[in-house]
Amino acid sequence: MGLFGFFGKKAETHKKSAEREPSELDDCLGIKVEVSGADGYLFFTARVLEVEGNSARLHRLSGSDLGGGSGPRQVRIRGYSSRKRSVICLEGLMKPVSEDVWEAEDLVVTKTGNDRAYFRLDTDLDVSVVISGRTENENDGRLRNISLGGACVVLNHKVESGDTILLKVRLDEDAPESSIFCRVLRVTETEEGVYEYGCQFIRLTEDDQDRITQMILKAQKRRA
Repeated sequence: MGLFGFFGKKAETHKKSAEREPSELDDCLGIKVEVSGADGYLFFTARVLEVEGNSARLHRLSGSDLGGGSGPRQVRIRGYSSRKRSVICLEGLMKPVSEDVWEAEDLVVTKTGNDRAYFRLDTDLDVSVVISGRTENENDGRLRNISLGGACVVLNHKVESGDTILLKVRLDEDAPESSIFCRVLRVTETEEGVYEYGCQFIRLTEDDQDRITQMILKAQKRRA
């Protein structure tokens, strides 16, 4: 092949690559996701490294493997795309490439929109709450459920929607106490006269994210 033929072919290949049709999966690039089974069992959290067609390559952040051998396994993938400003839910087949790199194939977007971005675990843990800007006093309550995105807290004390609160909770008996800032999104007064708060985590550290994930995984194993 002549020199001009070589560069001509290379330019044509580059042109085809540049003209690739945008994919729904492009909105997943770089986001943090949770990988779970068809039954909702959480396997691990990961970050989407590459997207090509209906396939993606993910780097595992915390958690274990999929179990059931090294062959492809049907999974559900869920995460929040800041680019799209919505939750993206996928289904497909996943298999390991290396210890912490996994490849997902035959991916299909099953849902997008305003939905829960993360797996939510029901709990019943003691929690102390400090209401930002009002008082340094701690109010005792219960942590009813938790995810990487937020939590449900029950208190006797009234807090307004939009308020910032500080949660102090021991997510696992072997772990140190975590202090997590939240924004109150939803307030519901129960029949018992207490208040139930739907909270969104803000300024969550990587260590806190890892503790929450590990707590969910441990709880699943205990209940299995």
